Amino acid sequence: MQQTFVPVTVVEHPLGWKLFGGWRPIEMLGAEVEYVDLGSRSNAIAYAEGGVQQYVSASAAAAFAVGYLPQPLPYLDLYGKLGVASLRIEAGQPFVCQPGAFCPASYLTPPSYADSGRARFAYGAGVQTKVGAEVVRLEYQGFSTSGGDQSLLSLDVAFNF
Repeated sequence: MQQTFVPVTVVEHPLGWKLFGGWRPIEMLGAEVEYVDLGSRSNAIAYAEGGVQQYVSASAAAAFAVGYLPQPLPYLDLYGKLGVASLRIEAGQPFVCQPGAFCPASYLTPPSYADSGRARFAYGAGVQTKVGAEVVRLEYQGFSTSGGDQSLLSLDVAFNF
């Protein structure tokens, strides 16, 4: 059977988000825990008989030790952080048969998913400015995986209380 190829459609959601909380017992040292959604990506490869729907998304739960560099400006902080993250990666590639099309049984495979929950090395660095109880951060984070690092550049708003 010859397959007829139709152009690929790619849908990408590269935006992520995170929720975090922390404690800074002394001026130069703190700790943070967070949940990070690293975004998702999907694409479709279409054939006359049906198509493959590929999907991947990543998220992580992480804990960090945070070190702050002393600054002469009381409203500015430069920081770095090291920690561990439990990264979850979901990936699927089911073949979807068009209604009324003849699809060989070998095409009708169930979706496959990859899920890794092992603790991995995580790191980050950023700058933050304080205005009263509000904190605005620009931060880069990376999460090590066996298939390459996942990363997130974020603009965060936090509240101190």
